[in-house]
Amino acid sequence: MNLPTIQPRPSSPVNKKTRVLFVDHTPILGGAQISLLELLETVDRDLFDVAVACSNRCEEFLESAEKTGAKVFVVKFPRLRGNFVSLPLRYIGTTTNLVNVCRKFKPDIIHSNSVRTHIYGATTAKLTRAKAVWTLRDFEFPKRVFARLVRWADAVISISEAIHHNYDGGHNYPHLHIVPNGICAPQFKRSAARSQVREEFRIPDDAPVAGSVGRMLPWKGQLEFVKAAAKVSSKLPEARFILMGNVDSLEYKTEVEELAKELGIGDKVIFPPFRRDILRCMCVFDVLVHTSKEPEPFGRVLAEGMSVELPVIASPFGGPAEIIEHGTSGLLVNPEHTDELAEAIYRVLTDKAYASRLAAKARQVFDEKYDQAIETKAVEDIYRSIMAEGRKVRK
Repeated sequence: MNLPTIQPRPSSPVNKKTRVLFVDHTPILGGAQISLLELLETVDRDLFDVAVACSNRCEEFLESAEKTGAKVFVVKFPRLRGNFVSLPLRYIGTTTNLVNVCRKFKPDIIHSNSVRTHIYGATTAKLTRAKAVWTLRDFEFPKRVFARLVRWADAVISISEAIHHNYDGGHNYPHLHIVPNGICAPQFKRSAARSQVREEFRIPDDAPVAGSVGRMLPWKGQLEFVKAAAKVSSKLPEARFILMGNVDSLEYKTEVEELAKELGIGDKVIFPPFRRDILRCMCVFDVLVHTSKEPEPFGRVLAEGMSVELPVIASPFGGPAEIIEHGTSGLLVNPEHTDELAEAIYRVLTDKAYASRLAAKARQVFDEKYDQAIETKAVEDIYRSIMAEGRKVRK
């Protein structure tokens, strides 16, 4: 079985829109997919035609992509590991399906959104003479594979300096760019959202609230949040604590719930189901607490909190240390130091002037660095640059 080939594309008219095919395989609606959706919503449609090739395992992502007006093609992206006998067949089959999508959409650029799709997308770009763009969103790309394939990409976007340093600490790849994730600024009144959601969650208007948003996984540190919450509650019994996010591990969520009960705050910790209107829900918080115990590639939730003018307490590992300036636009606290974490939460909840200063600076930083319009313009500039270059063979 051979990989399909496509004849060289004819030269494009000068004023033709650039056609961009986004590729994503993930079966859940996580931060990477939400970031892709917001890029789809904001890219200049007078200059770019867009389409998405993705799996059909997440209906919410499919529906949301269609609502942006993008063409959507369903492609299965099997794992590139496991049975070495069937691996070549899986690889060739998926690449063939992606080439067939390209025959229909005729992209100038294939922009992949995950490690698995970087590999499929780079191969397909070579076969179809499209440009390949990767967005690196995590630390999971095996470095040996990355080093072999990165020259197949015309541009690589890292969402943080931490990601960039992980893959190119020696500055060996001039086509790597740092473009932080953007967030679409909220279009609602925070005070109204705060009142509405507090009523939904049955939280008194005057109760101070510390909230955490993140997938329910051990490395995300929800246990540490609950330990700190219990210490805060001993001094501020009217406080409430909210844990929001997809439940990746039901066993871990149960462990967190049981710990809250053991520490005597089971009735003060709220576990709402996953919701898309996360920015509205955050308006309930008086402080956003981020407790990841391992380095975050970026820390999208922090930028979301800053967009609704929340004071933020964040883990100092990875991307968050780039987003937050300690003591100015937020606080950086090791979540495993639960005494220090509790002290930080208590101060923000009880010192209104201090909290207001942190929140105002956080919103200023958001406007300057993390508004979606800034990311979208940077990505569009990269598209224009590589289209102007012509195809290069990287050595």
